[in-house]
Amino acid sequence: MSDEQATPPTRRVGHAQTLDLFPVRLLGFGLFMAWAALTTPLEQNLDIASLSSPLARLFLLSAICALGYIVIAWFVHATGRNLWTNKVLIACCTCCAAFPLLEHAAIFTSLFAFDLCAIVVHSLGTVGLFLMWNVQIAAHRPKTAWTAYAGSMALASCVYFLVGALGDTVLLIALLALPALSGILLSLSARLPKDGTDDTEEETEWKIPWRPIIMILVFAFAFGFVAHYEGNARVPVQLGRLVASGIILVCVTALFSRFEENTIAKVSSICMIAALLLCGTEGFNDAFGLGKLLASVAYYAFMLYVFFALSMICFKYKARVEWLFGIVQAAYVIMTAPSALFGAWVKDASAYVAFPLVGIAVNTTVVLMAGLSMFLLMSGTFTSTWGIKALRKVSNDEGVQVEQPIARDYLKDRVYCCAMIARQYGLTHREEEVLSLLVDNKSFVEIESALYIAHGTLRVHVQHLYAKLDAHSSE
Repeated sequence: MSDEQATPPTRRVGHAQTLDLFPVRLLGFGLFMAWAALTTPLEQNLDIASLSSPLARLFLLSAICALGYIVIAWFVHATGRNLWTNKVLIACCTCCAAFPLLEHAAIFTSLFAFDLCAIVVHSLGTVGLFLMWNVQIAAHRPKTAWTAYAGSMALASCVYFLVGALGDTVLLIALLALPALSGILLSLSARLPKDGTDDTEEETEWKIPWRPIIMILVFAFAFGFVAHYEGNARVPVQLGRLVASGIILVCVTALFSRFEENTIAKVSSICMIAALLLCGTEGFNDAFGLGKLLASVAYYAFMLYVFFALSMICFKYKARVEWLFGIVQAAYVIMTAPSALFGAWVKDASAYVAFPLVGIAVNTTVVLMAGLSMFLLMSGTFTSTWGIKALRKVSNDEGVQVEQPIARDYLKDRVYCCAMIARQYGLTHREEEVLSLLVDNKSFVEIESALYIAHGTLRVHVQHLYAKLDAHSSE
């Protein structure tokens, strides 16, 4: 979705498209994430595994989701079209709401065909809503986007715990209602086009983002190994997500001007390595489950770091969200089933072999994680494209088509520069909006009309800007 399509006309003021949307609406992404988390308890309550192999279902679900992400990423990358319309949004929400009904039908009739249909609609709805929400969130300024991601993860865990405490009837109602609520908030946060047209400024070819893909594969493998070692029953996944997102949410909202994002990735790597070592410590992890909790915290903190990095690249370099998020999410989905299978296999096999299989698996994974983390996290993500290159095909002096790197002068983008100034000097969201419009030479009357604020309120914001930026005039 282009910035023009994502911005309501009443908020479009010259060049400075502020995307002044109430951030609470963006927490609809958390309702979608809560729905995705609640599908697992439903399957356990209905004993869906009795109809087919749980491992086969996991591989099938992963394969369809991964294929969906890859196909959409390739299509958008190749054509530059915008897939997200109101009809697509309604279709995705319908697929998500149909999932619990099809699962109940599968148990009632004992037919695997209904379960297969449930897997398909689950995959289609998940892929569509995930990409649509990220298209919307990544169009916002960094602080708004990062608050939305961290807040959504925290909200998802809270909804999960609340629904779990209220019983099976509420679980079914939540699975039916959450997709609709998430879709409504998404439609209120964005003006989706009636058709699939998209007005791209230039033809750009973005190369496959290998660095985030490799890191996602490593973290997903390590998390799956720890989570499925000794089974799934006591994996504190949601508690770990709540802890990680809660801490990061506080850092983003209260310490945004001094918040160092790369620290998340580095601390996450250390925590995941510690979780792997605890997993191989007999007795300690059985008693406290600390290894699995630590792995969950590390994994979801790293996922937030990836969301931050990719959304920042999309905001800074105008990269296609479907391409970056789709490819990276496909990598995560692809590793889900193999890591779970490996963790369960190591635990089962360790009882029948003489050599320390668990220790070998843990040590190998630790070495792999440590080595790749040091290599892939050395360069600053937010001062580069994290290894994600944008190329354009041009003709050289001999008339041959060659790929030329695009050096986008993002420092001329006033919205981006104001966002970075706001972070450096600790400006509030409203002060950042006022600054962006002042830089665009808008009068007080135009700013008041654009932001729906009174003249006295605007003067207070301007006074705060002068004080924080140590400026004495608008020039």
